[in-house]
Amino acid sequence: MYVRTPQKSLEAFKASASLAPENLSPGETPSAPTRIPTHRSSPNPFNFTNSDNNGNSVKNVGAIVGSVLGGVIFLVILATLVVFLVMQRKGREEESDGGSGAG
Repeated sequence: MYVRTPQKSLEAFKASASLAPENLSPGETPSAPTRIPTHRSSPNPFNFTNSDNNGNSVKNVGAIVGSVLGGVIFLVILATLVVFLVMQRKGREEESDGGSGAG
């Protein structure tokens, strides 16, 4: 088991620094252009890309699923609102019909 101590951390840092091709101080520019990696492998082992019938890969499956779910939720809320408004209108009509016949 590795126990991290300040001394071991310093030793690890020194070892890593000695392997660097060039060590710079703040404000110094490197002698050769540096390349910063832009793609990192995902820690997720699942592959979320699918292929359609023509062999084209379909990416952004999460965006597609999210859009579909958002649309379904919107339609459910809209239908609930319409039912609520219709029931409220019926209640008002029944109140007005009952009140005019009693007079």
